[in-house]
Amino acid sequence: GASGGTVLVKESAPTTIPVTFNTAFLPVLGAGKLTMNINNAAVTLIENANLGTSSASNLLLQNGTLTVDNSFTFLGTITPQGVLGTVSVGESLALTHSGVINGANFKGNQLTKDGQGQLILSGNNTAAGFVGVLTILDGTVSISAANNLGSGPLFLQGGTLHTTSTFVLSNGILVSNNPSFINVSSSTTLT
Repeated sequence: GASGGTVLVKESAPTTIPVTFNTAFLPVLGAGKLTMNINNAAVTLIENANLGTSSASNLLLQNGTLTVDNSFTFLGTITPQGVLGTVSVGESLALTHSGVINGANFKGNQLTKDGQGQLILSGNNTAAGFVGVLTILDGTVSISAANNLGSGPLFLQGGTLHTTSTFVLSNGILVSNNPSFINVSSSTTLT
């Protein structure tokens, strides 16, 4: 269909937008709650306002890809469903996800980090029930606590896990043949 346009989300009117096309640029303005279902599609976003600025916003990745073309913080929930839910962050960019990765109702869910940029996870994803695999294909995933990863395994397939504080990580870690790294910030310890 045609491209361009704006969706205005008001706080009193939660909105669900099914995405069923190959690529999209979706500008969303306002402080309302947005539920975006990326189902076998790719969506590119350039700012947090594209996702709604409410912590109640939900990004459902059903074998879809969210590409981030600017550095910003997403306050809402990411819910991967299936094995191909991907967040791709461009080179020299950072997506800070201060919300949680929800996985309590989905067995076998997986979230994949792609792109040369950085995904910073700061939510308690263990409490949110994320038991799926977090796969790092490229770039960096930064965490400051073990619960930022959830309770599932970490699969390093060519990227970097960066830890920024001292903690014990009990998640299983799988490493492929691709060069992969664990970067522990100076003056901290990862056990």
